[in-house]
Amino acid sequence: MKLEEDKTETKPEVKKVEKKNYIIARGSHFSYYYANLLYEFSNMKGFENMLNVLSSKERPSPEVVHTIFVLLNSSSNLFHKEYIKELASEMLNKTSKYLSEMTQNELRNIKKESIDLITRTLKMFISHSESFEESSNIIENFGISLAIKMLKTTFLEKRIQAIRTIVEVINSSKLNPEKSAMVVNYNFHN
Repeated sequence: MKLEEDKTETKPEVKKVEKKNYIIARGSHFSYYYANLLYEFSNMKGFENMLNVLSSKERPSPEVVHTIFVLLNSSSNLFHKEYIKELASEMLNKTSKYLSEMTQNELRNIKKESIDLITRTLKMFISHSESFEESSNIIENFGISLAIKMLKTTFLEKRIQAIRTIVEVINSSKLNPEKSAMVVNYNFHN
């Protein structure tokens, strides 16, 4: 009598493909078609490529930067939180670099509405990836560094805007004297 060998079939290992879900249906005015367009655009790394424009060799004009942030801001209410987290640090780094390297002419041409939109969009994206306190600090530091850059311009309107930004930060930190002192020291040392 022959011993029968165990004939267990081994199935080939199946690789799991992780499908990213970039878009989530939210809101009462949800459009499936718009969400599908955003999903396809996200799959093709469209938003990442838009952020790459900020650090390209050919510097984009302030109008192009404004348009990038309009698109990011208007689409963000349908983004999955994990996708927002992925974009947040890249957005902060590339935006900070772009703004710190702005020429006098670019500073003159950038509008207050564009700066407000950039700050609002950054705040929304960063609030998903950091704690409330940490995201507030990041946005305040971003605003202060931009204000310092604007204080150094020759354009009176931009200097006034910078002083208003600094006053807003100081007023928002009135309850915390250490934070107010940090803002004032930050300004004098830069």
